[in-house]
Amino acid sequence: MDSVRKVVKDCRGDKSLLGMALGLPAETYLAQQMDVIDPDNLHHARAFVQMEIGEQLRVELREVWQENNDPGGYCLSPAAIGQRRLKNMCLSYLLSESRPQQEDIDRVVQQYRQAGNMTDVVAVLSAISHCDVPEREELLEEYYKKWRKEQLVMDKWLIIQAGSSLPSTLSEVKKLMEHPVFSMANPNKVRALIGSFGANHVVFHNSDGAGYRFLAEQIVSLNATNPQIASRLTTPFAAWKRYDSNRQALIKEQLQFILNQKDLSGDVYEMVRRSLDS
Repeated sequence: MDSVRKVVKDCRGDKSLLGMALGLPAETYLAQQMDVIDPDNLHHARAFVQMEIGEQLRVELREVWQENNDPGGYCLSPAAIGQRRLKNMCLSYLLSESRPQQEDIDRVVQQYRQAGNMTDVVAVLSAISHCDVPEREELLEEYYKKWRKEQLVMDKWLIIQAGSSLPSTLSEVKKLMEHPVFSMANPNKVRALIGSFGANHVVFHNSDGAGYRFLAEQIVSLNATNPQIASRLTTPFAAWKRYDSNRQALIKEQLQFILNQKDLSGDVYEMVRRSLDS
């Protein structure tokens, strides 16, 4: 905590570098360092560290956010890039609790509505996507209404929701598959929603196996229409032998389910067979 405090209070340093220094390693990276991957404890341990930093350094983080919050137009200068990175890193810590303080929620809503660039908008949505608060849905709906005709911008909307750590994420992903913005015939949408859910380390690897079943069903569904995309979606299953015995059994069951399908494409068959044999 003392080290993080020193970084936060470093007013003279390179703000871009300071923002990077404040970041915690991603769960997917941390998982690679474990002999037996434990998604639940890994997620809770990382979330605990993030929440402790947000709570103990709340005053300092708020000050740094305020100092670097420039709602003006987008600027590509190194200084402006550094300001945004540092400010948004502070914001992520302030919203690190599932139910953060209302003052901090109001602060990020202000940033969203005053933002003059997409970087700040996405930073807010990414941070608040993990929070079980009414403002989360409000901002997601505002984003959709404003950008619904911009396909690439809406891909980000899908990615953010599929990457949420909230327990309701799988249900939300299923609902989004029925949303007008999504189409199974569009590879970009499939990657944005289903692919991002497969990369959601804590929710995808829920011990009930629901995430595994969902992904396997989508792979089978896509096999006939887009076997290349279907084969790429098998990637989250590839490291199945590095998880605990319960998850190994659940993933292996879904790999076998895919393999047992009639008319399985060569692309999908090769990826599944390779995963089972590895």
